[in-house]
Amino acid sequence: MLSKVTKSSIAGNATWLMALQISSYIVPFLLLPYLTRTLGAEVFGELAVGWAVVAYLAIFVDFGFYLWGVRESALHRHDPQRISRLWVSIQGIKISLLFISLLFMLAASKIAGSSVYLYLFLWFALTGQALMPGWLYQGMEKSFWFLVFSILAQVVAAVATVVFVSSPSELLFVPLCAGLSWMLFSVLANIDVCKRFNIGFVLPNRAFVSEALKGAWPLFSANIWVAFYVNLPALAVGFLSDRSEAGQFVGAQKIILAIQALFTPISSALFPHASRIASKDKKEAFLFLKKAGLISVSAMFAMSLFVFLLADFISVLALGSHFEKSGELLRIMAFGPVFVAGSMLLSNHYIVALGKASILRRLYTITAAVSVVLSVLLVVAFDSVGAAFVYLFTEAFVFALLLRTALKISSS
Repeated sequence: MLSKVTKSSIAGNATWLMALQISSYIVPFLLLPYLTRTLGAEVFGELAVGWAVVAYLAIFVDFGFYLWGVRESALHRHDPQRISRLWVSIQGIKISLLFISLLFMLAASKIAGSSVYLYLFLWFALTGQALMPGWLYQGMEKSFWFLVFSILAQVVAAVATVVFVSSPSELLFVPLCAGLSWMLFSVLANIDVCKRFNIGFVLPNRAFVSEALKGAWPLFSANIWVAFYVNLPALAVGFLSDRSEAGQFVGAQKIILAIQALFTPISSALFPHASRIASKDKKEAFLFLKKAGLISVSAMFAMSLFVFLLADFISVLALGSHFEKSGELLRIMAFGPVFVAGSMLLSNHYIVALGKASILRRLYTITAAVSVVLSVLLVVAFDSVGAAFVYLFTEAFVFALLLRTALKISSS
């Protein structure tokens, strides 16, 4: 049984993370109608392809620290010296990976036939978001301050975008505004964690850096495949069809991602506690998973049903009349978030919490291969409609694999 203090801590952390998640999608979601109407489907599609590339590189730069860092800081929160080494190591590794990612961004701009400045400014935004120490705030269960810095970064970026972007020719200002804002507040957030958690610059030795890389590697090697299949439909329709089809799909996908992301703060708040339970008792961890899953998946199903019934209205309201096809795509993808919520619980709160993250790599590799086959067949044949079915089928497939794996672990 959870103590009152533990329940209060989880509830408080979940509340702040929910507020963060809602704000992280409310601001961009409010900005989305402005961008779709101002840029038009074709230019918005060009931006959407860039976003898909950034999504891949975000996983590469994070390197699995979004969970491993949370877990380590939660387990060693009363050891300032280890927390200091952890912060220096993770941020240092990320900075190194960011410079490597810049080369990929420049190459992607050539392959996509887009402006090199568009991808350079997208990299600025990637840098700011990657170095935001959200993992540390969550592990120390001080998510309120992560909420503050993230909201400020988004609001400033959104306001600047509205001020500086008034036509398709001003596309470059969209990622530039986001990049400069995220970089500014990322610097401020890192200054804040240093003061708040008494972090000093403790130079980690080679063994500690190696420990960090080895600890996060299973998550990274698994999640790079997750990023591959999650972002593949948008990338496939961007390269295998025309930009307007990509714009229609990404418009609908943004709505779906906003819905499924509502579960992320609950997941993030539960993860530190799930890790502690799993380190002591596997059976209790499975019972905790079942209780959390029943409530979470039921709530997500109700929300998905609402989206399915009102898909056309939501599409026109959010994207504008020029994105009428997005309503059809939204209806196809409506129940994807149900599978995503279930998969997140099974993977993060049971398999990863039990220290069996290495299993995920094989499952996600299989899923990525299935997604490639589906993308080639469906996107080439049906354009954005095919991409919508790729998303739905892939999420259902990975949920089935994770459920089968979790049941095997629980019975062993």
